[in-house]
Amino acid sequence: MRLAFILLILLVLAVAGIHTVAPDMLTRYLPTVHNATQAMEAAPPLAPASVWIAGVGRVEPVSEEIDLAFEISGLIESVTVNEGDRVHKGQVVAELQAAESRARLETAQAELEGLQAEYDRTLAGARKEEKSESWLIVQRTRVIMDNANTEMQRRQELLEQTLIAPEEVDRATTEFKVAKREHEEAMQRYFITLNQSRKEDILLAEARLKAGQTRRMEAEARLNTSLLRSPLDGTVLRRYRHPGENVSIFFASPVLRVGDISRLNIRAEIDETNFNKIAAGQRAFATCDAFGNRKIGGTVLRVTPMMGTKQLLTESPTERMDSKVVEVIITLDSPSGLVSGLIMDVFINTAASSTGELKSRIEN
Repeated sequence: MRLAFILLILLVLAVAGIHTVAPDMLTRYLPTVHNATQAMEAAPPLAPASVWIAGVGRVEPVSEEIDLAFEISGLIESVTVNEGDRVHKGQVVAELQAAESRARLETAQAELEGLQAEYDRTLAGARKEEKSESWLIVQRTRVIMDNANTEMQRRQELLEQTLIAPEEVDRATTEFKVAKREHEEAMQRYFITLNQSRKEDILLAEARLKAGQTRRMEAEARLNTSLLRSPLDGTVLRRYRHPGENVSIFFASPVLRVGDISRLNIRAEIDETNFNKIAAGQRAFATCDAFGNRKIGGTVLRVTPMMGTKQLLTESPTERMDSKVVEVIITLDSPSGLVSGLIMDVFINTAASSTGELKSRIEN
C-alpha cells in the first residue's frame, strides 16, 4: 500500500510539470521547426523512377525459326542439305520413299492421254478413212442382201413347181431378212460418219476427260507430299533427321530447322508488372558476357498481345519461376557477330522521345 501511494504522488507531480514546462519548450524550439519546414519546401523534388526496363531475350532470325516436317508418315529417302547451307523458297530439301505414288501418277497420266484422244476424236467427228470403210461395208451388205433376195425368189418358184419342200423357202426368206437388216445397220453407221458427233457424246467425252485430269492431279498431289520444300530463302539452322529414319504425323517429327538470318531480332520477355510501359518505337540495347561492354542498339518492333509463362531462365537464385511475361520483339541496328539462339540481357527505355538522342546515349 505504501509503494502504491508513492507512485501515485509521482504521477501527479509529473502531470503538473508538463503543464508548466511545455510552453517554455514550444517557445524554445519553434524557430527550429519553422526553419526545417522552409528547408523542405525549398528542396528539389524526388528523382523520378527509372525509365529503363530490363529483361532477358533470345536472338532469332527475322523470319523466326521454322521447323520443317512432312505431311505424311514414311521412311526418309534423302536429305539434300546440311546445317549452314543456304536454301531457296520452294527448294526440295528432303524426300520420302514414294515408289507407289510414282506408279499411281504414271497410271493416271496414261489414262488421261487415252481420254484426251477419245475427246478429240468425238469433237472432230469421223475421219475420211472411217467414212470410206463404212461405205465399203454398206456396199458389201447390199450385195449380200441382193443375193439373198434372188435366192429367196428362186426357191419360191421351185416351191410352186413342187420341186422343193416349204422349209427350203422359209430358210431362204429368213436369210434375206437378216441380210436386209445388216444392210440397214450399215447404212445407219455410214450416215453417222457423215455427220458431226452429237452434243451429248461430246459432253460425255468432256466429262470423262475432266475426271481423268482430276485423278492425275490427285496422284501428283500425293507424290508432292513426299517432297519437303523450304518455305523461304534462308539458312539451315539445324538438321534433325537422316536417310533411313522414319517420320510420323502422329508425333512431332521435324527434319530441318530453317530461318532467314540475313537480319536478326531479339525476342525478349518482360515481366507482367511492366508490360503496359512498353510500346513500339522505343529504343533499347542488349548485352551479353561474350561481348563485354559492347551495347547492341535496337528498336522495339512490336509487343505480343498475349501474356505467357516465362521460357528464358537466368538461373539466378532470386528469379521467380511462376511469373507471367509478355514477349517483345526488338529489331537490332547492327547484329553482326550474333548467332540465332544467343541469350542476352535486354534494356528498354520507356521514355523514348528522340530516337537519335537515345541512340547516342546507348552507344555512350
